[in-house]
Amino acid sequence: MGRQNVLELRGVSKVYGTVIKTQALTDVNLGFEEGSFSAIIGQSGSGKSTLLNILGTLDKPTTGEVLIAGRRTTEMKSNELAKFRNVNLGFIFQFHYLLPEFTVFENVIMPYLIKDKGILPFGVKEQAEKLLALVGLTQVKDKNSQQISGGQQQRTAIARALLNNPKVVLADEPTGNLDSDTTETVYQLLRQINKDFGTAFIIVTHDRRIAEKTDRIIEIRDGRVVMDVGIASTA
Repeated sequence: MGRQNVLELRGVSKVYGTVIKTQALTDVNLGFEEGSFSAIIGQSGSGKSTLLNILGTLDKPTTGEVLIAGRRTTEMKSNELAKFRNVNLGFIFQFHYLLPEFTVFENVIMPYLIKDKGILPFGVKEQAEKLLALVGLTQVKDKNSQQISGGQQQRTAIARALLNNPKVVLADEPTGNLDSDTTETVYQLLRQINKDFGTAFIIVTHDRRIAEKTDRIIEIRDGRVVMDVGIASTA
């Protein structure tokens, strides 16, 4: 048997507005397997940001279904969905969104501090330590998040996204603010995590060089999937 889809869109369309309607997505059908490594590309206004928000259950489709680990998220109530998202999905953004008043270590464990109202379950600190070692930040873990470089801040955000051991990580322009050398470092780190942990990655990027290093490129144009191809990895 082949790998199972860990995230799936079935007939997803998205319309904004009531009087003046804007069709952001039209009949999108996509499946992402466990351990896959995919890129979504498209020009500004193509619908890729809407697509990412729906994949991440941050927005709901007007019609269609979103399934994560076989469960229909579109049927979940908001509280249930928030908990489900926190367990199953990780997010990395172009802007790292670290909290400036906290250390690198505290930023990494923040998902649990939020989820469990400041109480850390057993093993979370150890998991955070391991992730910081994985992304090469052990030496700066006690520094304020504003005292480290941009590349280190993005690596902190990657560690934070992985803390709950999510099935899928959604990365929105994760290298958009980084220079070319740091971009390559971050890309290789994502690849390593993908291979070592089997975490599926879906990367929205304007950078064709990054997209062409993934295993699959999906192109969105005018709210529709116009290309969906598997490519040879050069990682």
